[in-house]
Amino acid sequence: MVNMKQFSIKFTGVDKAEGSFIDETFSLFVKFEVKKDQVFFNLDDDGESGRLFEEWLLKEAEVYRKFMGRFIKKLDEVNKQLSFEGKIINEYSYEGVVEIECSFDSTPHNVKFFYVEQLETIVLEFDIPIPMNKKGEFPRITLVPSEETRITLETLKRMWKPFREKTKYRLKLLHVLR
Repeated sequence: MVNMKQFSIKFTGVDKAEGSFIDETFSLFVKFEVKKDQVFFNLDDDGESGRLFEEWLLKEAEVYRKFMGRFIKKLDEVNKQLSFEGKIINEYSYEGVVEIECSFDSTPHNVKFFYVEQLETIVLEFDIPIPMNKKGEFPRITLVPSEETRITLETLKRMWKPFREKTKYRLKLLHVLR
């Protein structure tokens, strides 16, 4: 089982991503790169951490590769979902940002939509339901939907559709995701 914290991932192209995490068992800051579903790990430090990293690669790398594969598969499952049903949990508007937290019937964790007025962009934030450590915490992802992030704009439109007419910020967001 993986035992990490501070997991982050950034999609840099179709089938490409980079990120990092801290392995709590070995106390290592590990960077990774994903290319066409292959995962490569690296470390900036060659000193004592370098020796620990070599040991980590032998003992743990394959478990982490499987975790990354499951993580990406979960994103792909969301992207393939044809329709979404749910309810609005919370809504806020502050300093040019509208935040709407929703609960979907098909996902175990809430999803937050952030509309950034100045950029006219929607950002999604949600947990991926696979444990990333012994405490049972889940990795959280924040992304702007696009072909590169595995959550497409079309998926975002399907996710937004059940809430379009229900949000108290409907008039403010009327032009968004038609």
